[in-house]
Amino acid sequence: MEDGNKADVNAQDNEDHDPLHFCSHFGHHEIMKYLLQSDSEVQPHVVNIYEDTPLHLACYNGKFEVAKEIIQITGTESLTKENIFSETAFHSACTYGKSIDLVKFLLDQNVVNISHQGRDGHTGLHSACYHGHIHLVQFLLDNGADMNLVACDPSRSSGEKNEQTCLMWAYEKGQDAIVTLLKHYKRPQDELPCNEYSRPGGGAHFCIHFSLL
Repeated sequence: MEDGNKADVNAQDNEDHDPLHFCSHFGHHEIMKYLLQSDSEVQPHVVNIYEDTPLHLACYNGKFEVAKEIIQITGTESLTKENIFSETAFHSACTYGKSIDLVKFLLDQNVVNISHQGRDGHTGLHSACYHGHIHLVQFLLDNGADMNLVACDPSRSSGEKNEQTCLMWAYEKGQDAIVTLLKHYKRPQDELPCNEYSRPGGGAHFCIHFSLL
């Protein structure tokens, strides 16, 4: 086939999705692999009108093998890109929330950390809480995610910052089990021996621990 008759692998629809976006969304792993390994000048980090890369769409839809292929073949450039919703691919994987293996894989690239905040301040933990993924919430907490970081609602016309923790996001969506988990969660480094006293600056302090059955 002459070059003039070749399909354009970077052709875009009216929302700027190209073939890689569609492969990522629907999990067409073999086609994705073929396109990325071909000499067709495919652009693996291109964004659509929502500023989603193909990696974003793979993560939003839980397509682990496709996400892994993109990173292993093309590198980690897409991992730092944020879409118009202030979400990286890590946020996207936490929004999907059903594949802890995908979340682990993204963290293992050492490009974004577990408490990475988007432009609006929200973290992967915010996303997992909002969408009710309690097992992922537990995983993130156990691996050091900071539950005290705040997101700011940019929609307030008054200009006043509406700072929201991940607990507030869970509460807003009625995720009662996650709200309970967050309220009573203690990290291992927070644990001190019961009845231990310390006197910083001459003051007295002691901790009391509650066990929840």
